[in-house]
Amino acid sequence: MTNNNTQMNEERIEAYLRVIQELLGCENGQEAETLNSYPDLLDAGLVQTMEMVAVRIAEDGNEDAAVFLQEIAVQLAEVLDLSSSEGLSSEYFNFLGELLQAISENPDPEIIYPILQANEEKLDPILAELLQSWALATFPETEIEEGLALAGVIGNFSNLMQQFPGGDRGNNLEIAIAGYEAISTIFDRDNFPDIWAGTQNNLAAAYGDRIYFDRQENLDRAVACYENALQVYSLTEFPEEWAKTQKNLAITQEARANLK
Repeated sequence: MTNNNTQMNEERIEAYLRVIQELLGCENGQEAETLNSYPDLLDAGLVQTMEMVAVRIAEDGNEDAAVFLQEIAVQLAEVLDLSSSEGLSSEYFNFLGELLQAISENPDPEIIYPILQANEEKLDPILAELLQSWALATFPETEIEEGLALAGVIGNFSNLMQQFPGGDRGNNLEIAIAGYEAISTIFDRDNFPDIWAGTQNNLAAAYGDRIYFDRQENLDRAVACYENALQVYSLTEFPEEWAKTQKNLAITQEARANLK
């Protein structure tokens, strides 16, 4: 994610989803009591997750529950003094949805890059956080095939952002990293070793080039990701991938050593 303070990891997303499930199942008038049971989770991340879940359940045809959840999200945002960001959040969310839809139809850079260029002001850490938090909230709620398809689209999006020549390079990499981290929860090593290893390679390259935050930590993460990929890319089964990964690992280790 974007930094240690705003990172919304998988465990926190799961906690948000548990709160939302309790809200949807609580008796009328018990909403405040339910929320007050989780004081450490009352933040912008919960509001954002509520909004995203509301959109999903509305798409599933449960309009009443969606309206209820949206109303609670608005009330919580007001209490947390987040109301000024609601329009901005909706704007980013709509853009992300339209962008992922376009990529699902055709991920050709010649089609997608003009869309990115026309919306460069939205290619920032807010979009990176939204991408990861929305993906982590959505994956557990979808059918297996649908989740795999969505993960594939997000993977393509991350690839496009990692290579996108426009916008801010630092922001582009944050978005790519957010997507790669999210799909790693779907394309895991046990069930999708080839895809997982490829994603680890992509993550390693992104962390190696990362502009934001501590350089030493970024290179440590890059090394760890290359080593992860080598758990799958053996010399006998993937000689070409193994050689490329070993080379990139050595280069990254040297760059890390030169910092000390």
